[in-house]
Amino acid sequence: MASKSSFRSGLLSRQRSCLYGLAAILILCVHSCMFLGDDTPAERLASAVFHYGSIGVPIFGFLGGVGLYYSLIKRPRLRDFYKRRFRRVFLPFLCIAGIWYAYEFLISDFDILSFFCAVSTLGFWTGRATMWYIAMLLPVYLLFPFYSRWLEKGKRGPKTAAVIALVFFSMAAVYHSDPSLYLRMHLVFRTLALMLCGYYLGERVMKNDGLSVLWAVVPVVVSVAYRVIFGVFHWARYEPLSSFSFAFLALPISLALSALFERMGSRTAALKSLGTVTLESYIWNWFLINLQQTISSRSAFFRDRRFLIYVLLIPVGILLSYLSRRALQRGKAQQLSSERWLS
Repeated sequence: MASKSSFRSGLLSRQRSCLYGLAAILILCVHSCMFLGDDTPAERLASAVFHYGSIGVPIFGFLGGVGLYYSLIKRPRLRDFYKRRFRRVFLPFLCIAGIWYAYEFLISDFDILSFFCAVSTLGFWTGRATMWYIAMLLPVYLLFPFYSRWLEKGKRGPKTAAVIALVFFSMAAVYHSDPSLYLRMHLVFRTLALMLCGYYLGERVMKNDGLSVLWAVVPVVVSVAYRVIFGVFHWARYEPLSSFSFAFLALPISLALSALFERMGSRTAALKSLGTVTLESYIWNWFLINLQQTISSRSAFFRDRRFLIYVLLIPVGILLSYLSRRALQRGKAQQLSSERWLS
């Protein structure tokens, strides 16, 4: 049980859907920066504020790591684990994003290779535009069962710290060797680090053990101290450290919000509901952004009202998320019914 000087880690599991829902809203906000100009003080202020919505991605990564612990601690067969992940992540991606990729690469420009690279997510690793978060999940899901078995053999803490350090130094090496590659990969590195941290804490979350306040205090102190020191001495900020220190603020934010949502009770129903379709909302948001950018490039009306149109498209994307999730669940239920009948 948690003491007065610790956090109730079990709240991360109880309020997981609410945290996912809020993270989805934050990501929708940061995506709006693409449609905000800098002509007026209001636009510059809105862009600066919405930019902090990028913390939603590390929250996704952290909660995803906790979820992986819940899945893998049961020691499922590899085939069953991969099958569930494919149905939950890659099937919605193929069904939703595949529509756009078919239009972009097969209808507008008959390019089968580009279409394959896009729907397979290989395009991200070869420098072609695609959804980086989905592209990251494929190798993570492939390798995480083996990482889990290695980690659970003992010394979970030192092993996790060593792997996170390896991720950071790999990120720094890419930053120094290939800045253009770093721009594409830095979100992958820091999200992976949060997933590793979430997996490590998953054991405590499942047992509802108390988490020391240091888990919340240290990331805040490091992030603030880093920015203050570099600001006072007018040193150039070291980008990998800036990115990592910001991403790890997802820990105190998740812990604090889980306690807040627990107190709010049923008033978080809307967030909890949104949290069930975060993946679909992310994919549909990407789809609608591409559609809007394509139309805006051909129409001054849409181009001049790009931010307003983006805001209006947000509820459209959320509605489509619920509808597509329901359709996929119905298809899954019918498949399971057929499998039982055949067996």
